[in-house]
Amino acid sequence: MMNDSKPDAEAVAAETVSKRVDLTGSMKSPGDSKHYRVLRLANGLRVLLIQDTPAMEASQTPAPKSEKSAVREPKKQGDEGAQQAACAFAVSVGSLSDPEWMPGCAHACEHLLFMGSSRYPEENAYDAYLGEHGGSSNGATYGNHTCFTFDVTPSHLDGALDRLSAIFELPLWNAGVTERELQAVDSEWSNASVSDYNRASEVSLRAGRRGHPGSKFQWGNWRSLWSRPRAAGAVPRRAFLRFYAEHYRASRMHLVVRAPLPLDRLEEMVAPRFVRVPQQPDLEALMRAEDEAESESKSSGSAGPDEGGSDPPPLAPYTWSKGVMRAGPIWGLESLPVINVIRPVSDRHWMLLEFCVPTTLGCWRAVADQHVSHCLGHEGMGSVLRELQRRGWATSLSSGTGGEEMSPYSVFEVSVGLSRSGAVAWAGVIECVFAYLQMMRI
Repeated sequence: MMNDSKPDAEAVAAETVSKRVDLTGSMKSPGDSKHYRVLRLANGLRVLLIQDTPAMEASQTPAPKSEKSAVREPKKQGDEGAQQAACAFAVSVGSLSDPEWMPGCAHACEHLLFMGSSRYPEENAYDAYLGEHGGSSNGATYGNHTCFTFDVTPSHLDGALDRLSAIFELPLWNAGVTERELQAVDSEWSNASVSDYNRASEVSLRAGRRGHPGSKFQWGNWRSLWSRPRAAGAVPRRAFLRFYAEHYRASRMHLVVRAPLPLDRLEEMVAPRFVRVPQQPDLEALMRAEDEAESESKSSGSAGPDEGGSDPPPLAPYTWSKGVMRAGPIWGLESLPVINVIRPVSDRHWMLLEFCVPTTLGCWRAVADQHVSHCLGHEGMGSVLRELQRRGWATSLSSGTGGEEMSPYSVFEVSVGLSRSGAVAWAGVIECVFAYLQMMRI
């Protein structure tokens, strides 16, 4: 009898998955019909798989003709109705970890990562695949994490995950791609800088305590990412590779995949691929892959300009727990209160009140900031907005922690759209807000 040469499925699973937990019973909401599985891969990467059961059941019942929606491509065998598969991949490093001499480094890396990989060297192979199969992608850089998302038809989820995992195995970008993507980052900042909210936020952050990680310029532009480092003799592309090698470790990565597919099938798609993401990226291997890609580009005549220069300054050791996580309030309490008056770009009057508050990282179950935000944002009788409208001072009011709920420091914001008379009586607007906060405190 001949021995089967294929490895045992359970043995392979044991080599790729170090921990597996199915969430059942009291571990999820009684009204939630989806199925969940949590994995910890052998390299430390954490995974949440979601089987979208309602979508699977709906796909087995044809919709009435009038309810069928248009799809972006002809339906293929294996697609579970019109329900899309979706994925989110997060890395616990963001703009707060930017080197002091290169603000915006994390944001630039987010852009550069999707320019190719060792297994899929074609530029934009990942985005092209998603576009061909009814999908889309996005990326965002926050203070303490960077998140990459995509959606695609379920029958092509396997191929999308393969391309995504290849990027974090060994990414590629040459000098020409680097320069072009940094121009895209610069364009983003140029567009964002005409927003009155962004301009006000930048003024507030720059007034932060000297040396605080939140007081840096976090967007990045051409000057901070290219011209200034080059003038100092550094090679920007090498700096990005060094940043990637230091921070993009499997143990700092989290993956969530949701699809109308069985959990076992999702695990088969995810575990063998993402377990190959290195626990510690090899900087020399990254440099070598870049040099080889650069040589091929030059031989084909498609390479960008030679960057020249020397190696960038070494990055500070990864001190997330000791540095960023213990940063404390961004503004020194001895310097408060502060009033900044900014000439708006748009033809409107607007007020932004910002408060240093304790980080919300440790109270995510209580969501105290959301309770306060809900009360302040109430628009009915007795609300602060209704009182401001009665006096003819305001047209709108919103509040919250500014989108950085998971930041090691927190800033609670109250944004008030002002009328012309409200802009004149700005002190009275502040008095109304504080009177309401005092009433909540009592």
